[in-house]
Amino acid sequence: MSNNDIEHKIIQAEESIFDFVERFWMLTNHSDTEKEIVVIPDGRIDIFFSYSDTEPFHIALRGLESEPTQTMLPGKTIIFAVNLKLLAIEYLQELLVLIDLSLLLLCLLAL
Repeated sequence: MSNNDIEHKIIQAEESIFDFVERFWMLTNHSDTEKEIVVIPDGRIDIFFSYSDTEPFHIALRGLESEPTQTMLPGKTIIFAVNLKLLAIEYLQELLVLIDLSLLLLCLLAL
């Protein structure tokens, strides 16, 4: 989908990462004004990388919604997302637990 203000692209993941990643997508608001959008849940978790002229670069996990939600997309905003499969979420959870344990161990060693 593409028009003068909003651009939306979807790219399917390559076979080498398809066990973990369903697709990549991008949403861009090219206009100077914010636009109302509707987010429809798809049962997957997304890692969002977003940037705009008015807000700093940030990363967020999204996708726990169970109903469509309306939100505003600020002007001059780019959102790039990685649409993860459940296997990737399980792997990330295990990785985060290991990182937490490592940080705890480092803090204990510093005492």
